[in-house]
Amino acid sequence: MDAGKIKVTTIAFAMVTVMAAEVAGRAAVLSGLCSPGAAILGVRLAEAVLLTVVIRLCQGSLAVVGLGKGDIVRGITAGAAWAIVFGGAVAVAGALLLATGADPLPLFRMPLPEGHGELAFFLLAGVVVSPLAEELFFRGLLYGLFRRWGTVAGVILTTIVFAGLHLPGIPIPQAVGGIVFCLAYEKEKSLMAPYVIHALGNAAIFGLGMVS
Repeated sequence: MDAGKIKVTTIAFAMVTVMAAEVAGRAAVLSGLCSPGAAILGVRLAEAVLLTVVIRLCQGSLAVVGLGKGDIVRGITAGAAWAIVFGGAVAVAGALLLATGADPLPLFRMPLPEGHGELAFFLLAGVVVSPLAEELFFRGLLYGLFRRWGTVAGVILTTIVFAGLHLPGIPIPQAVGGIVFCLAYEKEKSLMAPYVIHALGNAAIFGLGMVS
């Protein structure tokens, strides 16, 4: 990972790529070519692949975002450890809130699509593919750009953008998660660390939606 070395032109190309994929996905749904769930999965997969291409072409190597040789396995292991600690902290905080009469669960619940096919598309996108696309863009690129002004500025600015794009609603889980993802990326120097935390966190949230 070479935080602070992301070029503005890389961000520009990445944003155009993401917007193009989003427009194509919406057009596919409106034209009846595919279901919303399939479109989400396809768009997120396309974004992950295209962002990887943009990073390679504009930056010369994926190592600049912590995906070089040796980064992946090490990042997965570190991300799993972070996820255990983070999940434990969230569970303790939730238990304390419940003990005081507050119910934190509505902050994490989200409506899930009906139908086995749509649900499968949604879960695959949300747990596996979307976290990869989002980590490439938000932590790999945006944090890498903002990091030139220091770690604190990088964490704050990246988290504001990340949480802001999850509006409407109260993006408290996204804000807290965004901070943790940035810190894990900064500490471990591998994009796989925040990816694993992000993926497991989404899985937990979706699990709450399925049982509640």
